[in-house]
Amino acid sequence: MPKVKFQHTSYSIEQKKIVVAYTTQVGRHFEIDKTMVRCWIKASETWTSEINDKNMRVGSGQKAFYSEAEKKLYNWVLNQRKKELAVTFVTIRISINKILDRADIVALYGDLTTEFKATTGWLNTFMKRHNLIRR
Repeated sequence: MPKVKFQHTSYSIEQKKIVVAYTTQVGRHFEIDKTMVRCWIKASETWTSEINDKNMRVGSGQKAFYSEAEKKLYNWVLNQRKKELAVTFVTIRISINKILDRADIVALYGDLTTEFKATTGWLNTFMKRHNLIRR
């Protein structure tokens, strides 16, 4: 679709009030807060209908290689937080290595302790996949 160039024009206060009232009415009709409608209007400038297959952003759909081990780690993190204990990168790294050494995980994936590296990149993707916030 060709990009349309708009001329710079000024709008009267009355015209602006009409547009604001219209968006407010639309928000009420769909039971959406007017600030959310404004956010959507602003964000819609960057929306595209095409899917970018080469998008390699964190959390862009890449699945975990060791999903069972990550489920156990996720549950461990939640339990630590329920106990109000600190969960740091070091403790997560130690915990994932312990989980990978368990007999059931070794039977499922093989011996992973030599090839798996709990890097900062892995930690960030793990946190993003499970909607965890690094505190």
